[in-house]
Amino acid sequence: MTNDEFDEKYAEFLNKFDDMFDDEENIERIREDVKNGNPNDDWTNKMFKFIQQYENERTNNLVRVALKEFLIKD
Repeated sequence: MTNDEFDEKYAEFLNKFDDMFDDEENIERIREDVKNGNPNDDWTNKMFKFIQQYENERTNNLVRVALKEFLIKD
């Protein structure tokens, strides 16, 4: 696979991943996790925890799905 082929395939993969992960169900699940985690947290802490959990899950899922996509299929 050339660099250009990889870049094209990875760009397509990222677009599919964005559509798959950034849906309302995942966002709502993370929102509920944060809200129920520590009800006494102020809004700023809850927002920080939401962003942190969202980014962690997204990165973990991106790595997992990318490995499957690129290593198993090829």
